[in-house]
Amino acid sequence: MSEQKVAIFVDTENLLPWIQSGGPERLLKEISSLGQAIVRRAYGKWTNQHLTPYQGELNRLGFELIHNYHPVSGKNSSDIQMTVDIMEYAWRVKEICWFVLATGDSDFSPLFRRLRELGKEVVGVGPHSALSESVKSSCSRFIYTEITKLKDKASLQSAFDDAADLVESVLRTFDGPANCANLKEKIINIDSAFNEKSLGYSSFTTFLKAIDTIKITYNTEKTAYFASFAFDESPKVQSSKEKSPKAKSPKAKSPNLIDIPTADTEERFSIEEIYRRILRQIDWRISPKQNLITIFKIIKSLPLLSRSEIVDKVIEQVEGSITATDIRKVLSLFYKGKLFDISIRESDQAKLWKLKDVEEEELFDAIDEAMLSRLLSGCREQGINVDVDAITSLLMGNYQSTSIQEKIQQIFEKVEQDNETDLEH
Repeated sequence: MSEQKVAIFVDTENLLPWIQSGGPERLLKEISSLGQAIVRRAYGKWTNQHLTPYQGELNRLGFELIHNYHPVSGKNSSDIQMTVDIMEYAWRVKEICWFVLATGDSDFSPLFRRLRELGKEVVGVGPHSALSESVKSSCSRFIYTEITKLKDKASLQSAFDDAADLVESVLRTFDGPANCANLKEKIINIDSAFNEKSLGYSSFTTFLKAIDTIKITYNTEKTAYFASFAFDESPKVQSSKEKSPKAKSPKAKSPNLIDIPTADTEERFSIEEIYRRILRQIDWRISPKQNLITIFKIIKSLPLLSRSEIVDKVIEQVEGSITATDIRKVLSLFYKGKLFDISIRESDQAKLWKLKDVEEEELFDAIDEAMLSRLLSGCREQGINVDVDAITSLLMGNYQSTSIQEKIQQIFEKVEQDNETDLEH
């Protein structure tokens, strides 16, 4: 089968920092699996002193340099020229399957959608921004220009939780074990910017192995890895009212299937990671502390608004530094911490939210109490020991050691009382 053809178009002036950091070469490596890049065009005003030093490098990489003269100072005319050229190639060179468009600040969603209508696959390339969050939904894939390195635990765990949720959701659409290549393809169809390397994993299968609900098997006959749930279905924290299901006899396994060896759960995960796993199972999403502070300061002065209106207001002010998904995640934490006053708008019966008049430390304290209540309940249900030091690492607020122990003890006693009340009824 002949290799698929790829066309690449780069707006250099809107992506100057990316150009300077070797972005085009990284892009070529990233998309090399798509097929043969038969068109490589880079647009810009090449007399620009900031672009001139990179002409040789782009030429070495095989890019045709398209000069755009700007009759009006400060106006970038590359956008229009690129759009015209892209549509010309789409109509004239029918064998091009993939169009890769690297730009910075323009909304090319209509162009992307038109290319998709023509049966073309589209890769968008750009920085993290409010614009990219809307544009990427029109792409087959989306590649961020920033080299993302999630260093703090909260950011990394938050991103991992989102990715694990997506994997589980997509895996449920398969009738049985899923070929890992097909699984990833479906995931990218939903989240075009998905990339396991940004989470610190060298490969997709390595990432899947880190999800405790997923089991990886190698099929020697098909020479491929397959993913399935490690249990009959994705495990949830079981209510104390529910009866434990009867154990089922293990099914006979095909001789062509080889389980990828992993250690027992207790060995694979530290106690802190086990706590994080429990929180993910009960739909508690950890969020970076700085995100909470930023959003808290923005919405503190907002009037009664619907949840979607609050999200829009925050998006306007954070300028792409926090995604809409992460904003909703923070609002969910505020809600679970009972930090919103809720009322109903008479005209359309919409639920309106208003942040209570609290200080920053009160905010963290409320969220921590809500988290502890859920975590300790989950630990009790699953027979997991309580480790004060490990739990402390999950808290948002700053507490004295004795006050943490007292807080945990009080909440644990309440969990026990609630459980006894449930049993009585």
